[in-house]
Amino acid sequence: MRSPKSVLQLARNLLFAAACLLAYSTAVAADTGLPPRTQWRTSSSSVETPAMASAFAIDGNDTTRWGGAFSAGHWLQVDLGSVASVAGALIHWDSGFAAAYLIQGSRDGHDWFTAYETSDAQGGIDYVFFRPVQARYLRLASAPRTADWGVSVFEFEPLSVRDAPRIRGLASGSNPTTLWSPGPARALARTHGTNELVIELPRAKGPRRRFPVSRFPDRSANASWGVQDR
Repeated sequence: MRSPKSVLQLARNLLFAAACLLAYSTAVAADTGLPPRTQWRTSSSSVETPAMASAFAIDGNDTTRWGGAFSAGHWLQVDLGSVASVAGALIHWDSGFAAAYLIQGSRDGHDWFTAYETSDAQGGIDYVFFRPVQARYLRLASAPRTADWGVSVFEFEPLSVRDAPRIRGLASGSNPTTLWSPGPARALARTHGTNELVIELPRAKGPRRRFPVSRFPDRSANASWGVQDR
């Protein structure tokens, strides 16, 4: 038989899980997705050749690409056609990629804010996630101080809230979307004597799209990683 204390803790955990599910369901219900791609428009601060125009970065074809200068002050921009809730971006780099870059957003194309920033990108395909923002325009922008002269991008795709990862397992009061930005360590909720963090990637292909799973049987720093079936 469970002790009154353990029953109370279990009830708290269930209430927390229900609150997280309700909050996520509300966010998804409010998210109508992004405007159709046919409404998207692109521009850039520079273009190397007409064959590498900015429109090729959103045509859904991984064999075409945009290429341009990426020294300080340069950018590639997508106009979604109307303001939407954006929570990330997919960047498919060509061999010429930027190790340091910013993702900037704007509602009107004049006032810009930084949604994401990195200085250690590895090229290939970057799935970039950040707190949901309201924006019509999204920019892939060079860092203020950079050694990059030029880059090329196969695809630059803004992602809606419904395409962003879903995180479960943080302690009550923690905002899961803050995990995509630098900050202090976040506490995990404790359920049945185990601390567990689960990340689900909606855009991953196939049935196995929940990963990684961190389990902490006690309060030590040891962690085990695995994959959970959907």
